Amino acid sequence: MNERYPDGSLSHVYDSASNREETRLGLSVPIPTADEVFLDAEETMRFVQALEAPPNPTTPAQAAAVQLYRETVKEL
Repeated sequence: MNERYPDGSLSHVYDSASNREETRLGLSVPIPTADEVFLDAEETMRFVQALEAPPNPTTPAQAAAVQLYRETVKEL
């Protein structure tokens, strides 16, 4: 039976389960999953530059889409 952490969670069960495949294969690095992205140094630099760059001006198509959204989507 799995023991709970003092806070009542079973986090350690999930932590060990996520490492099971890496352990079986004898890997020291995690296996990427669909929700993980690994970037090399060049990709990381390009990503940071893209985040820091000023936004591109809004195109007429984008402005029309926002206007249509505001006209048609109602809050609950």
